[in-house]
Amino acid sequence: PAITYTAPYAGVYRVTSDKAVTLTNETGHTVTLAAGTPDYFYLIKGQNTIATTDTTASLTFSRLDNNGLAYLEQVNPGTAPLTDAHVYLGPKDDNDTSDNIVNHFVSGSGYTEYGQLYQIAAGGYITLQVTVPQAGIYYLSPQLNDNSAYTLKVETDTGHYGEYIKTSGQWGWVHFHEAGTSDLELAYLRAGTNTITIKNMGNGVVTIRSFRLSKSAELTSYSQYVDQLNLANCKLVPFDPVSYAITSTVATVSNVTAETGDISLVGRLAADYMDQNYGVQFSTNKDGTRPQTYYGAKPGDTVSNGAGGTQVFTFDGWDGSFEIILQNVSAGVKSFQYFVGSLSTAENSVSVE
Repeated sequence: PAITYTAPYAGVYRVTSDKAVTLTNETGHTVTLAAGTPDYFYLIKGQNTIATTDTTASLTFSRLDNNGLAYLEQVNPGTAPLTDAHVYLGPKDDNDTSDNIVNHFVSGSGYTEYGQLYQIAAGGYITLQVTVPQAGIYYLSPQLNDNSAYTLKVETDTGHYGEYIKTSGQWGWVHFHEAGTSDLELAYLRAGTNTITIKNMGNGVVTIRSFRLSKSAELTSYSQYVDQLNLANCKLVPFDPVSYAITSTVATVSNVTAETGDISLVGRLAADYMDQNYGVQFSTNKDGTRPQTYYGAKPGDTVSNGAGGTQVFTFDGWDGSFEIILQNVSAGVKSFQYFVGSLSTAENSVSVE
């Protein structure tokens, strides 16, 4: 039997059970728990499928600082899930007769498609949906078609990333390595649909003909790579507790007149923050003398009904989404931060004209 758990980051978690139980996740990590005694467990970002010896056990997964890397050595790694397939993002080499699974971009910013070439401007990215025939560890190899120097970064929605620092004059297939070493950079992918983001972190334009997620099983015949084929060589995307707790969008101004306007602030709280106070704080009030805080509503809040009495807010199936609207805002630049509990986003601003 198996259960599922959605994790906000890839890495180690502290797990506690109310019953004795053994858990094994899809990456091969195993932990045996005594009732009420915590231990450590590796999870990928997003949905995890976890085999369990008792589906009635109540499990509690606790987040740890720095993706739980301090506890990685305490996790039983099991067997490394190597893959035996290539996945191509874009056209395949004319002379390549191996697996050919073509996937195209679905979104992005600062990229242009020229037939079989993708050009990504400095600071731009493309997002692709990848259909993977089997779950496991893949290694990363782009086919580069330019003379530019730049850093290319690839992130997976399973919480892993790889970087490649390219110098001028490098062409063709290259492999992602840890900077200054020959260590491969790997990524664990789920069977089925995965999302891959390719980012141009440098100053020049990136030109990619295709990108390949390569089989890791074939590397077992190379002695220099055998000890790298594990999750320790999957670099973890750092967990950002603020962006996890509250997903916010930049304020928009509607119904603008010469002097006043309405500001709409939209966001969504993570499931385990929905019971905490949240809202938006502007850096100053109308008189410029102090910060001004506006709280969002939560189920169970008691408010005045305008007739001398009170009423309790009830939301049917609230998923944490909210919108805070401020009306008749005076003209000028307004600086603000979203907050939930003790967490606050970076300061942002909106201009009312």
